[in-house]
Amino acid sequence: VESVTDTVRKLLCSLKGESGRGELSDENLKEFKKRKLICNTSGPSFTTSISKKSTELTAEMIQNGSWKNEEFKSYNFNALGAPLATGHLHPLLKVRTEILEMGFCEMPMDNFIESSFWNFDALFQPQQHPA
Repeated sequence: VESVTDTVRKLLCSLKGESGRGELSDENLKEFKKRKLICNTSGPSFTTSISKKSTELTAEMIQNGSWKNEEFKSYNFNALGAPLATGHLHPLLKVRTEILEMGFCEMPMDNFIESSFWNFDALFQPQQHPA
């Protein structure tokens, strides 16, 4: 024999990886369990029933003393939270859109300076009028 490779050691070392299972097949897993090279153990929070953790501490819980037996959900300080509703349209812009939806149209805004003819002469206003 030129070289000896320990495949069992390589497979067991692959279990230490990120995935936890590595490249271990079901046959190898059964064999290693049979040889007691690996074993499954339950973690400290292992349960057979599903229980909902409390998220709030109420005044009733404090009065009853039930908060001592209650299991609370841990805080997540990295959570972003609900987005804030900021910024609203000006009320006159809302009125403007409603009026436009009723069928009215806006005046052209490119001509701010109007001739005095339409404001004075066409309305038969005398030339000596102070306005």
